[in-house]
Amino acid sequence: MNQFNKDIIAALSSDKDITLNEVLRRQIEVTANQFLQNELTAVLGYEPHTRIDRSKDDVNYRNGTYTRTIDTEYGEINLTIPRDRLNKFQNALFPPYVRRTDGLEKMVIKMYSKGVTTREIADMVERMYGHYYSPTTVSNITKRTKHLVEEFHERNLLGYVRKNDLREIITDFKTIRQAESLQAAKERLAAFSAKWESSYKRRIKNLVQMEELFTFFSFPTAIRQTIYSTSLIESFNKSLKKMVRRKEQFPNEGALDRFIMTQVMEYNDKFENRAHRGFKDCHDTLDSMF
Repeated sequence: MNQFNKDIIAALSSDKDITLNEVLRRQIEVTANQFLQNELTAVLGYEPHTRIDRSKDDVNYRNGTYTRTIDTEYGEINLTIPRDRLNKFQNALFPPYVRRTDGLEKMVIKMYSKGVTTREIADMVERMYGHYYSPTTVSNITKRTKHLVEEFHERNLLGYVRKNDLREIITDFKTIRQAESLQAAKERLAAFSAKWESSYKRRIKNLVQMEELFTFFSFPTAIRQTIYSTSLIESFNKSLKKMVRRKEQFPNEGALDRFIMTQVMEYNDKFENRAHRGFKDCHDTLDSMF
């Protein structure tokens, strides 16, 4: 379960009168305001709270804000638009006098996921909308996936295991997910942790703290194997390699990581409404759960 899903569940649980649309509207509002700050940072060339010499006439810096409202498909959002001293900042996502969004930020990430370079995206946006996105700004948009990349890398356990321990760790860990109940699985995880923590302290700590580790026990037995199996992942990895080959080069490792994350996000959207093996058999049970 990612942080966005957690935020939705938390909001719906704490306020019975709140709707899903309102939760999404709030999330869009937060993200849009963060994007505006990132966009200004790209124009200025330095992060907020950085000390600069303001005595020179040609030095540009943040100079307050003003507010605007924009209508989105999920409702009205309130924007805090930052200003700069030399008035060079003209945000491209919310141009003046426009009161409705057209999903431009989704289009940018979509093009990036298809292998279009940041410079090509910037040029296309300018031709289509009459507003220029610098390659740096486009790169900053795609960097919003960076924290997802970092969280994903932290999950890897076997990648840090010594070769001599690998087979034994795999065997021990299988007993956890093969447990008949959640309580039995937790007991086996505790035993697994006690056995291997001295050798792989950081990795075991991350594993024990992973809230999603036992999520599959909340679901019917018919679909548990599908949830914890890697078959779908292996299939996705094959298609991912094909997409990476289409993009001739990446400027750095971070750009490659972000490209892969956009592919993951697109994959989730594509298969969100498809039923996998075992899910139809317990359709009624799943309906009652959600």
